[in-house]
Amino acid sequence: MPRSVGICVGAMTISVAEKGSGPVRFSRFPHEGDVPAALRAALQDRQGARVGITGRKFRRLVNAPTIPESEAVELAFESVRGRHPDIDCIVSAGGESFIAYLLDAAGHVSSVYTGNKCASGTGEFFFQQVRRMGLTPAEAVAIA
Repeated sequence: MPRSVGICVGAMTISVAEKGSGPVRFSRFPHEGDVPAALRAALQDRQGARVGITGRKFRRLVNAPTIPESEAVELAFESVRGRHPDIDCIVSAGGESFIAYLLDAAGHVSSVYTGNKCASGTGEFFFQQVRRMGLTPAEAVAIA
């Protein structure tokens, strides 16, 4: 069975789900604004794998097959629906948004509810400002 790799390019991290002959493996790559470098790291050692990419904004930056996030949610749920037949909502909580995908009886996304685009509580605003000043987080803390 060829390896399959699903990549979600998010506002703060690149999340990877990889399925080969064993269980699904998950990993995360914080990109700190350098999406191309983090994406290269995420793809390292995955040559020959089937790759699909999703993400609300950054997925359009790559020359690879991409799908909308709602479609990725449906496809992922399809693979576990037999073990979890009563699920009717899937939540995606990221650094800049909160999305609830309501599912119909067939397991397809029927409605989408999203919160505001805010990373409040994650510390991401602080890290963004520190990077803009050309400092590391440790340097900013020392100055404070």
